[in-house]
Amino acid sequence: MISSLNNVILNRKKMNRARLQDQLSQWNGNDTKVLSNLYSEIERFEPNTFLGLLPEFSRAITWLIKHHIEQGYALSESDTASLFAASKTCSDWQAQLHLLQIAVLINCRPELLDMIRDTIQAGLKSERPFLRAWAFEAEFLRVQFQQSELKKLALKIESILPLEKASVKAKLRKISEKIKNLKS
Repeated sequence: MISSLNNVILNRKKMNRARLQDQLSQWNGNDTKVLSNLYSEIERFEPNTFLGLLPEFSRAITWLIKHHIEQGYALSESDTASLFAASKTCSDWQAQLHLLQIAVLINCRPELLDMIRDTIQAGLKSERPFLRAWAFEAEFLRVQFQQSELKKLALKIESILPLEKASVKAKLRKISEKIKNLKS
């Protein structure tokens, strides 16, 4: 299914897979304005269409999918499952961050989050504060209906809170508040 979607004409300028790959290969890896412009050129954005470009362009593809969601579009459960399955080979930390952000933005079901459990666990241990913060949020979504796991998460947050940077502390406090609200 993914390979047939990859051959779909993506926009008015007939942005086929080869043209898209060419544009992504010229991207410097940092300037999201370039990706935003590329996104706006695509007439009908289908997240599944881009999955064949993972892992080579994982940072760009995950950013484009996250941007699509931030524009108010939904990501179907099957697209989410396909994304999470295809992303198992993504080792780029920014691609992992985008996956975690996507999971939180769409309020992903715990069963789907189990597909990226390794990404979540790696994020929880990451040296990168922003990645760590989003990993905690995704982990909360993953375990929110499992009392024993939720309790472990609450204890972990409580133990590391004093050691965290301010940006991570703020997110951890919000998660702690959500946990308390679930218990009441």
